[in-house]
Amino acid sequence: MHKCELIRVIRALFVISVEYIMKLKKGDNVIVITGKDKGKKGKIVRVLVKENKVIVEGLNMMKRHRQPRKSGEKGTIKNIEMPIHASNVKKGDK
Repeated sequence: MHKCELIRVIRALFVISVEYIMKLKKGDNVIVITGKDKGKKGKIVRVLVKENKVIVEGLNMMKRHRQPRKSGEKGTIKNIEMPIHASNVKKGDK
């Protein structure tokens, strides 16, 4: 087996093991157990399996400053949801 093939197999096994650990799915209701949003509830919008993180609707909001694209246009500040580590949330009520 070539070195490249071996690396590919190891990466595939790692991804499978991470998916097995990840018990949260898109659409699950969760409660944040640590951090600035502790105790808040929300629904999972996206799951980042390789990073072992989830994005929860309306939680862990950060401000992103956008520069104007055209002349005469004003810059904007948008609130976007940032990922939370999966260990910092637990499944909540349905």
